[in-house]
Amino acid sequence: MKVAVVIPAYNEHKTIKQVIRSINTKYSVIVVDDCSSDSTGDIAALEGVIVVRHSKNLGYDASLQSGIKKAVEYGMDIAITIDADGQHDASDLDKFACVMTDDSVHLVLGVRHSSTRISEYCFNLYGWIRFGVKDLLCGMKAYRIKSFQVFGTFGDNRSIGTKMALLALLKGFPFRMVDVAIAPREDNSRIGNPLSANVRIFRAFFFALLDDLKFLFNKYLIEKNIH
Repeated sequence: MKVAVVIPAYNEHKTIKQVIRSINTKYSVIVVDDCSSDSTGDIAALEGVIVVRHSKNLGYDASLQSGIKKAVEYGMDIAITIDADGQHDASDLDKFACVMTDDSVHLVLGVRHSSTRISEYCFNLYGWIRFGVKDLLCGMKAYRIKSFQVFGTFGDNRSIGTKMALLALLKGFPFRMVDVAIAPREDNSRIGNPLSANVRIFRAFFFALLDDLKFLFNKYLIEKNIH
């Protein structure tokens, strides 16, 4: 089983080297430099990992897609995503890879111990009630690549990294959850200050609900035609 660790990165020159070096060498590392204005991409390249460079800033979702697309090119079976800010514990990668040895599992979702924003709490409450998922917004997720290739493009820059997981959950793909450790971030969050972060998460929540309603409506029409 070939596993790639995909790291979307934008202006993370302070932490990217440490994050790369913390990852076990048995995994292939793919860093997506989302047109950083600092040396993030150059530092990653010097560490000898695969670097995908965007010529303009495309956002977190598009960076995830670029990284997973590169994993496909390299013939990877599994893609595990982590953030570039150093908050994730790289030792947790082994938990995700271990769960993925079960071929029936298509998706593994990281679960943090708490939600720090009201918007996260609301989004995750929806995920728990609708799908039995505790933490939709955790950046640490694992995807079985051959299963997710059916979705094609999923980076719409609105979902904050939840789009592909939500598509899988709507389709009923088997999933598992893994508890993950989160270290405090020293500088600003990748999704902005508290106010802008809440706005972005609520926006992602709105579009998730919209997609869900569309899915349910289409399912209703299909079932109605069958009967």
